[in-house]
Parts: sequence; structure tokens; C-alpha cells
Amino acid sequence: MARSRSAPLALSAALTAAVAALAGAAASQPAADGITVMAPGGRGRIDLVTHDGREMIALDDLARLFRLDLDEDSRAGTLSVAAGDAVIILTPDQPLISVAGRLVSLRAPPRRVRDRWLVPTDFLARALAPAYGQPLEYRAQSALLIVGGLRVPQVAARYRSGGGADQLRLDVTPSTPHTIEELPGRLVVTFAADELDLVRLPRLDGALATGFGRVANSPGLAIDLGPAVDSYSVSTDPAPGGGDTLRIELRAARAAAEAAPDPAPPVRPGPAPVDPLPDFATGSALRVVAIDPGHGGGDAGSRGSDGALEKDITLAVAQRLRAVIESRLGLRVILTRARDETVDLDARAAIANNNGADLFISLHANASTRPAATGAEVFYLGIDEYGAEAQALADSEVEPIPVVGGGSRRIDPVLWEMAQIVYVDRSALLAGIVDAELRRRVVMSPRPVQQAPFRVLVGANMPAVLVELGSLAYPENEQRLTGAPFANAVAEALLASIQRFGLALEHGELEREATAGVLPGG
Repeated sequence: MARSRSAPLALSAALTAAVAALAGAAASQPAADGITVMAPGGRGRIDLVTHDGREMIALDDLARLFRLDLDEDSRAGTLSVAAGDAVIILTPDQPLISVAGRLVSLRAPPRRVRDRWLVPTDFLARALAPAYGQPLEYRAQSALLIVGGLRVPQVAARYRSGGGADQLRLDVTPSTPHTIEELPGRLVVTFAADELDLVRLPRLDGALATGFGRVANSPGLAIDLGPAVDSYSVSTDPAPGGGDTLRIELRAARAAAEAAPDPAPPVRPGPAPVDPLPDFATGSALRVVAIDPGHGGGDAGSRGSDGALEKDITLAVAQRLRAVIESRLGLRVILTRARDETVDLDARAAIANNNGADLFISLHANASTRPAATGAEVFYLGIDEYGAEAQALADSEVEPIPVVGGGSRRIDPVLWEMAQIVYVDRSALLAGIVDAELRRRVVMSPRPVQQAPFRVLVGANMPAVLVELGSLAYPENEQRLTGAPFANAVAEALLASIQRFGLALEHGELEREATAGVLPGG
């Protein structure tokens, strides 16, 4: 590729034209979704390219969009990317790159495929942003690239109904001034912003709010009101992380009449219902997932007849799972080991605990010759071996305490060795969901979800499961477990499980899931 010197893009209407030129440019199979680019004067899209099961970006697409200069050195096998006076140097299959003379690590190495260079999505924030000379922000959760310091707050909407008074809650990050205008049949909330990043839509299940959506050509949201709405009230409270929580309470005519004061001394109404702040067990939004690739280093685990090692299989699946979680859900993923190294069993749970993980998934394979072990199996912690103290702890009810911002949470002082026990019910829920999703995609053992006293689960201070991917004792199994299609299928199953589990916790559906047969024995 020849180099032609040019200045970085001037953040004008040229951005829209440049992005439009990217349509259909990717030679590899494009992912279902792309990255939306927002910049002053325009917005567009960059295709994501799937390579080796990971979503990546073609550098020539970025070069056209941001007017980068690409210079490939065929003798050294490197590529220089010039953004103004800064130079990024990439080497194929090496995750370490040089950005303006500083070494930066990417989650996946750059790849050279059919004369095209592909880079992982974190190249945007870790390499392009510091070299470009203009503000760049990439939001993986919404696949959004913000150029030029635009004000684009994230908005997550939730809706609660019941008792004649419904509540729409908008979590806005960062704090952004807003105005509310009452129009015939609707309320319009307009933010002092350039655009909105709407990361969660509400589920409207009441008769008071009949519709919710964006306002065309405006950083605003519209709430369509049903005919039963008699009045509404608005409150705003500060939220963690520098954001605001905006609550709009809608009241029906009957509720308004019942709320009128009677001859008795008036009683101050209680606060409007609010969602509790996330706690370690049932956070309303999962933020951190810990993935534990079993074994590693000197502990190879099970070995197949053709030489496949359990430690390699679990790491490959874990890396694929991390990629899909980060790219599609935008959650932070912690690997208890990211390479071939030895990690103590207790240290694995400690890594998850110390990083504030909301879920813990341990991956293993076995060498059992039992016919039932040929397929995957799902386990959660069995507490029988831990005696009466453990059972009492699992059954205990700890008095909730109020927390700042409303709601409450439980504080459970437990021994490290018993951290998992208070999460057994939620771990059972997670195990049932994982089992159901895996059965849709991979070969499974006929045995249902099981309990076992696995040491790696004992100290996990969050819902935790262990997945046996299958047995390496059979050559056909060994070939299947080491293939990319299997890793992709498991990753898709666990991704769907995390989504289902998060929704179940958010809506308090533990009992409903058990009744539906998701929990073992249901």
C-alpha cells in the first residue's frame, strides 16, 4: 500500500460521505451489526468483519473514514498507520502494537487476510484515539463510536406499573440537563445533548404509558399517555457514576381521587417506588463476568488420545466467550487466566471476587469413559459436605439495610470458605438456564443439572456454575471439542444464558423460573 500524506479528517460533512463509502466494502463476511459513527455534521456506519470467531474492523475502512495513511513494509511484515504526526505500527498475529512510540496491548492480534488488515474493536480506544488528535469514544455495549467530543449521554429506561400509579425511570449518564414538555397525549423529555445513546428500552405493561420512543431530529424521548392518565409528577436524584435518575410517575384518575386528603390528619405518602441499587447477588444490570478456563500451565488436565489438552480447550472457549460478551453486551470480562499458566483453585475465585464479578463460570473437560459423560454437563455447588452450618447459612434470612439512593441490600458476613453457599439458589437458577441453552446447541449428557462440591466454586462470592464441556476419552469427542464450531456454539449458549439470567434477576423471576422447570427438580 502506498502512503499519501494527508491531515486527519476535519470532522465535517466529509465524515458522512466517507462513512457512506464504506457500505459493502468488507470482503470477509460482515457481522449482523456494525458500528454507528457519530460526528459533528453527520453519522454513518462501519461494518464489523467476523474472523476466527471474533468481530474485527478492516483498517482500510478506518483509513477512508479518518484519512489515515497506511504504509506496509513487505520485508519487515509490518504496517504503519499514520494519523497526522502520530504513527501506529502493527505486526500481524502480535497483540502488542506501538502507538506514537508507546507499547499498547490489544485484546486480539491484528490479522492480515487477503491483503486486508483486520484489527479488534478495542483498537479504536487503545490505538486510534490517542493517535488521532481528536476525542474518540467507543461504546461497545451500543456499538457506538463518538467523534469530536459530542455530548451523547447514555439513557437506560425502565417501567413499573401497579396500584394505579406507574413509574418510568430514566438512568442518564453523565448527568445532563433536561426539560419536560406536556403535549396532547404525550410527554416529551428533551436533553441538552447532541444525541442520545438509548441502551435500554422499557417494557410497557400498564395502561398509563402506551408508547415510548425517540423524537425525530432531536435528542429527546416521547412517552405516549393513555386516556386513563390523570396527573404526573417528576423527580430527579443523583446516581452513581456521575449520572442522574429521572423518575416520571403517572397516576390514574381513580388513584388521584383516592389520594385526596380526608377529614383525618393527612399522612405523608411514602416515596415513589424505586429500583434498588445493584447488590452483589442480584444486580439490576450485570456488569462484570468472570470466566475460568480450567487448569493451565503445568496442570494440563485431561488429555485426549490424539494429544488434545483440557487446558487448551477451556482457554479457547473462554477467549471466544469473552469476545462475544464484550462485543455484544459491552460487559467487562475477567479471565482467571488469559494464557497457559498455573492458577491455584482458590485464587480463581479470589480473582473473580476482587474484580467485583457478578457471575462466575468455570470451564472444564474430562476423560471419563462413562457414556453419560460424552456430552456437556452443568454443575453448581453442593453444600452437603459442608455440614449443618452451611445449610443454616444457605437458609438464613439477613435483615436488609437501607442504602443511599433508595432501596436496600443484604450484608452477609460469611467465611471465605462458605462465600458461595448464600448464592446456591441463584447458582441453581443460572445452572438451569445454562443447561437449557447448551442443549439447544451442543451434545449434552442425558443427566440433568447436578450438584457437586467443586473446590473452585466454594469461595465465589456471586452466582457460580461449572460446565464440563465433554469427555476427551472418545476420539470423535476430542475432534469435536477442539473445533472452532464447538467453541462458537458454547460461547453463543453462554451468552444467551447470561442475558436470560440478568433479565430473571432484574425482574425478580427466581420463583417463576423455578416453577417453569428451569431450576433442577422443577
